[in-house]
Amino acid sequence: MNRRLVRSSFAVLAALACKGALEPNLTSRWASTGIQLVTTPIVGQLLLACNRPVQLPGGVRFDSQGRIQFSGTLTSFFSSYSFVFTGQVQGDTLMATMALSVPNGPVDRHFRLTPNGDPQWALIDCAM
Repeated sequence: MNRRLVRSSFAVLAALACKGALEPNLTSRWASTGIQLVTTPIVGQLLLACNRPVQLPGGVRFDSQGRIQFSGTLTSFFSSYSFVFTGQVQGDTLMATMALSVPNGPVDRHFRLTPNGDPQWALIDCAM
């Protein structure tokens, strides 16, 4: 009885270890000029130039195919817009689209984010 319990415990641990080994390690910081996406197993954050940071729920993470999708609200000094962020890792680049719901109709913005990239915040002037 005890041997079966020990063997089954090892089997469960081995399965969990293999599961983690097969999933992509996509806990990191992705960035491009004016945008930064930070993901961890617990929390995430999207920073877009001239907007308040968007806190992501804990369940937002990359799937086993390197895809990520979440939605939220971008809030700047002047307005707020709903958005849907969709991304796919291709090689060492996160190709992403952010669909914004703005008053004049939907707008899509496209980004090429790199791991540990530089958002170049110093180059961006948000003063109007």
